[in-house]
Amino acid sequence: MENYVIRTYGRTRSHSLSQAQSDNLQNLYPIYGITLPEEKVDPRKFFSQHFDMISFEIGFGNGEHLIEMAKRNPNIGFIGCEPFENGVVTALSGIKNNQLKNVRIYKGDARELLNMLEDNSLNRMYILFPDPWRKKRHYKRRLISVDFLKIARKKIKPCSCVMIATDHEDYREDILNHLHEINAIFKEDKIFERPACFVGTKYERKALARDAKCAYMRVVLPYA
Repeated sequence: MENYVIRTYGRTRSHSLSQAQSDNLQNLYPIYGITLPEEKVDPRKFFSQHFDMISFEIGFGNGEHLIEMAKRNPNIGFIGCEPFENGVVTALSGIKNNQLKNVRIYKGDARELLNMLEDNSLNRMYILFPDPWRKKRHYKRRLISVDFLKIARKKIKPCSCVMIATDHEDYREDILNHLHEINAIFKEDKIFERPACFVGTKYERKALARDAKCAYMRVVLPYA
């Protein structure tokens, strides 16, 4: 398995967990969490029931988009990845409180889990408002790169959609350049149109509150 030396995320905890939060992490993660497999696996095997379609979200924050999508689509299996422990705890509580059977989460680097999934095993991928790493010396930490997109297109089924959202202008241009380089299919003239079905996230709300321009890229990653 590839060892990801360059981290694409910052701190993994903002403050110490309360006793209740620690208990939730200890008790709920074994139920809803994913342990990194030792060999390539069909992601449907992470669930106790069968799902024909699997959605994969990278960096789910507090899990609001992940949970809401799972509530709206009970016949789809949802996998969310997030290294931020406080967000994981919040998501675990949301999964339990909503009695969701179609959500599994991975507490760690999404690239690690993605690398261990079988090719052509995902139906949709969400990368919503990833850390833009604003300082130029930190650009190398940005998740979305040509190399990452090449890995992603192996894991999702042909003609499946990757939804990318960002409110950072420089990162947006960076992403667009990467998409063009791999000949991705998307409507560039429509990227500032918010999809009617988009659930939204707290990062989007913060961006809109400061009048930032959000881009929503619905992308098909063709095979080379």
